[in-house]
Amino acid sequence: MAEYDDECFAPIPRVARGEDGTPWKRAIRKGTIAIQVLSRCSAGAPSRYKGVQKLLDAVVDYLPSPADIPPVKGKTPDGKEEVRETRDDAAFAGPGVQDHGRPLRGQLTYVRCYSGTLEAGSAVLNSTKGKRERIGRLLRMHANKREEIEELLAGDIAAVVGLKGATTGDTLCDMRRPIILESMDFRTGVHIAVEPKTKADQTR
Repeated sequence: MAEYDDECFAPIPRVARGEDGTPWKRAIRKGTIAIQVLSRCSAGAPSRYKGVQKLLDAVVDYLPSPADIPPVKGKTPDGKEEVRETRDDAAFAGPGVQDHGRPLRGQLTYVRCYSGTLEAGSAVLNSTKGKRERIGRLLRMHANKREEIEELLAGDIAAVVGLKGATTGDTLCDMRRPIILESMDFRTGVHIAVEPKTKADQTR
């Protein structure tokens, strides 16, 4: 830990008197963001609400915020490299992931806003397919409910209702500043499936 914060060289009792172990938390966070340190493990029972708050605190204390990660890189439609910083005042860009599991009117697509701002009712470009899309409703999804919101800021994740042509891996972006982000690579686990030819064979 001392590689990431010099205060960790202090004697354990003195560091412990920092009440919340701030130097250690700071060092673990730096190492986690650099993907060089395994952060602490949390265990609990969500059904009894045991350990849930500690897990949420660990997410805040150790995992990177959108401001902690490098700017996202992509390419313009003509092949030039483009960089988008995680700022609300930058041009909007973000990947979409389709959700087929929730019964809603219209297609549901999760969007992570890498840069800029996405507003409900606005028009965006699906740069992967070269088509214009209209943002219907923006929803912040919870475990057992959904909350309608008016805008999505840099670093946020929300569900969009109403996209017609977007599929998983497509890039949505500002129509005036097109960019194509790196697509997600899904590797198939099973290439060949063996099934019984008749119902009688199912019991064998």
